[in-house]
Amino acid sequence: MGLIGVFSVSYRCAMAADAAELPGLPIVAFDFDPQTVDYMRQGRIKATHVQRQ
Repeated sequence: MGLIGVFSVSYRCAMAADAAELPGLPIVAFDFDPQTVDYMRQGRIKATHVQRQ
């Protein structure tokens, strides 16, 4: 079980997992928003996939 964020606000998945007190919930994102990157550096978002533009 985990969460997938598919829009530019994927970091909100990490915020929701933290609010639900589920620190080990895996999260994958599909954006490279600065807040998403911050959560990746913290280890909260495990991976991201971005389009080449």
